Amino acid sequence: MEKNAETENFAARRKSCEPESLSEGLGGFQESCRSGRNREGGNATPVHQGKYSTCDSASFDDRESYLKKILERLDKLESNHLEYVNAHQNRLRARLSESEDSKDEFAKEANDIRAAIQQLIALDKYCSNHSP
Repeated sequence: MEKNAETENFAARRKSCEPESLSEGLGGFQESCRSGRNREGGNATPVHQGKYSTCDSASFDDRESYLKKILERLDKLESNHLEYVNAHQNRLRARLSESEDSKDEFAKEANDIRAAIQQLIALDKYCSNHSP
C-alpha cells in the first residue's frame, strides 16, 4: 500500500494515542496523547467529541472501548462482591437462627431441670413433714 504524507501523519497521530498495557492497571492512554503532544514532541491535532477531546476520532473510539471495558470490570467486581456478601449474610442468618434455636432449647431444658429439682425439694419437704 502506498503511503502519502496524510496517511503517515494519521498513523503517527494514532500511534501516539494507543493505550498503554491494561495489565498495569485500569488502562489508559499515553501521556503524550493526554498532553496534546505526539511522540515526536510536536502538537497533536485534537478532535473534539462533545465534552471529550482526543487526538483523533479513531483514538476516541479506542478510548471509549477501554472505558467500557473498565466499566464492565467494575460491574463484574461489584456483582461478585455483592454475591459474596449476600451469601455470607445468608450464612450468618443461618448461624443466628441455629444459635437462637440452641438458646431456646437450652432455656427449655434448664427450666425442665429446675422444675424437677423444685419437685424433689417439695417432695423432700413433704416427706420430712409427714414422717413418723
